[in-house]
Amino acid sequence: MLDLLLTNARIVDGTGNPWRKGCVGVRDGRIVAVGSAHDMPEARTVLDIGGNILCPGFIDSHSHSDLRIIDEPLALPKIMQGITTENVGLDSMSVAPISDKNKEPWSTSISGLDGVAQKPWGWNGFASYLNALDAAKPSVNLSSYVGLGTVRLDVMGMEDRPPTAEELRLMEESVARCMEEGARGISAGLIYTPNKYQSTEELVALAKVAARYDGILDVHMRNEADHMAEALEEVIHIGRETGIRILVTHFKLRGRRNWGNSRRHLDTIDRARGEGIDIGIAQYPYTANSTFMHVVVPPWYHSRGTDGLLKALAEEREQVKKDMLTTEGWENFSQVMGWENIYVSSVASEKNLWCEGKSAVALGEALGKSPEDAVLDLLIEENLAVGLLGHGMGRHKAPDHVSDHRRPAERRQAASAYLCGRPPVHRPLRAGKAPAHP
Repeated sequence: MLDLLLTNARIVDGTGNPWRKGCVGVRDGRIVAVGSAHDMPEARTVLDIGGNILCPGFIDSHSHSDLRIIDEPLALPKIMQGITTENVGLDSMSVAPISDKNKEPWSTSISGLDGVAQKPWGWNGFASYLNALDAAKPSVNLSSYVGLGTVRLDVMGMEDRPPTAEELRLMEESVARCMEEGARGISAGLIYTPNKYQSTEELVALAKVAARYDGILDVHMRNEADHMAEALEEVIHIGRETGIRILVTHFKLRGRRNWGNSRRHLDTIDRARGEGIDIGIAQYPYTANSTFMHVVVPPWYHSRGTDGLLKALAEEREQVKKDMLTTEGWENFSQVMGWENIYVSSVASEKNLWCEGKSAVALGEALGKSPEDAVLDLLIEENLAVGLLGHGMGRHKAPDHVSDHRRPAERRQAASAYLCGRPPVHRPLRAGKAPAHP
C-alpha cells in the first residue's frame, strides 16, 4: 500500500531523457515506484496533478543561505521554487570555523550577502556549525564548503601579508579538520578579503590538503573582467599542481569592453581538460551579478578590519574616492561597470528601504551627492549591510554570457542566490558527493 500516488504526471527524471507520462508512488516519505497507472499498487491518497511536470528537487549549488537557514528554517523562497538542496559556504566566506573574537566583525563583513543573523552564532568549529544546522531542522538538504577566507581569518585575521610557516601549517590543519568534519570541499572568492590576500602558492598548499579528501575547489576567480585570462590561468595552475577538482563559479565576463571574449576562455578550459585537469564551470542564466556593496572599496582598506574600514570611509573619504578611480591590483566594479549599472539590492534598516532598487547614480541624484558619496554614506549608515546588484554583462549581449556557455560536460547552472528566507536538512556531504533527491 502506497501512502501517496501522483497520477497524470509529465515525469522528468533528471537523467536527461525526454519527459514521459506516468505515475509516481510514495511510501514513508520516499519514492518507491515510477511507472504507468496499471503498474501502481493501491494508495491511501491519490492526487491527479493534471499533466503538470513532476521532477526531482532542484539543487541550488551556489547559495548564501548560511545564516538565514538557522533563522528561517522553512526556506519557503527556495522550496516554493522546487529547490530541495542547497550548497553554502561559497566565495571563501563560510561561517565556520570562527573564533569568538571574529564573530562580530565577520558577521558585519558578510552581512550584505548573508544578511544580519537574528540568532547568536553558537558555534566555533565546522562540526558545531553543522550541528546548529541540524538543530534548526531546515526543510531542505544542505552541503557546505569551508571558505578559505574564513580559514585565513581564523588564523591571521584580516592582515594583508604572506603567512609564516606556522600560520600556513595551522591553515592546512584547519582545512583538514573541516574536511573530516563534513565539508564537501573548499571555496575561494579571490576578489574578497582576506581571501584576496592569499597568493597562488598559498592556495596551492591548501588545495593539496582538500584534494587528499577528494574535495572540490569552488572558486570565484581573482578577476572576471579585464584580467580574466590571467585569473583563469591561475586556477588551472592550481589544478595542475594539486590534482583537485575545480569548479569555476559564476563564470562570466564583466564589462562592455570584454563582451564577446567568452569563447577564447572556454577554449582555454577545453585545453586544460584535455591536459587531464578536472575543471568545469557554473553559470547563472541571467546577465546581472550580485554581491555586497563594499566590494566597490579598494581591498587595502579592508585589511584594517570592519571598524577600520568604516572609519576610513568616514575620515579618509577623499583618498578613498581617489583610490576608487584606480584599477591596478583589483577588480574595480565602478570602473568596469559604471555607477549607473550598480544598484542597491538590499539594506538592513527600515529608514533606508527607499534606496533598494536604485542605481548609485539615482541614489546620488536623490540625495544631491555624487554616486560615490551616496554609496559610501549608505555603507556607513547600514554598518556595511548593503547588497549590490550589478548589470555588467548587458542584456543585448546575453548570447555571449548565457547561450555560448553551453558545453554540458563542463557546465552547470546555479542561482548564486541570496536567501531572504532559508535552506536544508541532511548533514553536509564528504568530498562533493551530492545528496539524493527526495
